Amino acid sequence: MLTDVFGRSGESALVDRLRGRKDALSFVAAVDDQIVGHAIFHSVNVVEAPRPIVASALGLLAVHPTRRSMGTGSRLVNHGLAECRVAGAGLVFVLGAAAFYQRHGFVPAGPRGFRCRWRVPEGSLLVVEVVPGELAGGQGIVGYPREYDDE
Repeated sequence: MLTDVFGRSGESALVDRLRGRKDALSFVAAVDDQIVGHAIFHSVNVVEAPRPIVASALGLLAVHPTRRSMGTGSRLVNHGLAECRVAGAGLVFVLGAAAFYQRHGFVPAGPRGFRCRWRVPEGSLLVVEVVPGELAGGQGIVGYPREYDDE
């Protein structure tokens, strides 16, 4: 399904690597026993922060082209955010399309003092509080795990 969504196999390989993490939270959406959506969340390190920050990231969200604009992705994101909170994260980051993720409470991370360890397009690193107040006084460099280094 991931190859259908992204048109290449790199994302599928990344998901396989991320699934091997003990902290991975992986969710699927299915219709008639067919997987039509997938989301995977994992912890990230926030370094050079003035205080300890427990954070996760939405590593990848995929919805089959035939199921887009039907709420599948939104349900996966909302469920994952709730599960990240239960797992102890205060913030969740994502690298992605602001227009979609802002509907789920994500805001640009840069103006809040966060940046990615990689050079990314301005406005593509977003963050959402899953515990109210966690953005206050936060800042730092978001370090995605080594599984991304194989990309």
